Amino acid sequence: MPIGFWERFAGLVTNPTQTIREMDEEPFGNVRNYYFGLLGLILLPIILLLIGAVLFMSAVDGASGAANTTIGALVIIVVLVVVIAVVIAFMSVCLHIAALICGGNGSFTQTVKAYLNSLTPVPVLYVGALVALVLALVLPPLGVLVFYLLALIVSAWVTALLIVSVQEFHHLTTFRSVAAYFVMQIVVLVVFFVIAMLLVLVAGAMLGPYIPDPSMYQGLY
Repeated sequence: MPIGFWERFAGLVTNPTQTIREMDEEPFGNVRNYYFGLLGLILLPIILLLIGAVLFMSAVDGASGAANTTIGALVIIVVLVVVIAVVIAFMSVCLHIAALICGGNGSFTQTVKAYLNSLTPVPVLYVGALVALVLALVLPPLGVLVFYLLALIVSAWVTALLIVSVQEFHHLTTFRSVAAYFVMQIVVLVVFFVIAMLLVLVAGAMLGPYIPDPSMYQGLY
């Protein structure tokens, strides 16, 4: 019998190790709906805000304002979906490289599952942001403190889920799975450094003809 979304979500919250072990034995197609649902849950608050903006513009500017806002909202949603897909792919590649360096033997699909599992606590942050907003209206410092504490807890939770998922999917020891997490950070930094250097080289090649030669000004001094 297929496991429902909320049952799997609750399993990753209350008993992550056992749930991840069960997911390791399932084909990706069986857990695909959970990941789609999770990403939808992450995007839901943003979509609701955009719908609110469309309704507001409809009340203020009528049909023309609503139409323009709707087009803008659809563009934002498409861009967000593309950005999320690129980030998931990029981080999964970096994580897979790190897992292999640390001796992992799982497939790339398992790595993608590991990264997506780690996103499970993210919707909790939205609830925390709402609570913090209410508290901020009464006592601003308390609202800010609650939000930062919850963000810290969610970040630790995401990291723990990622490490456990890598450990189970790639059959690593706890030490090696923790090491894979830090190696992933190094891989990400190296990739960003390489991209930055390439951008500098490309910019230099494109702007080179427009940069004056300093020797042209030697005779002025």
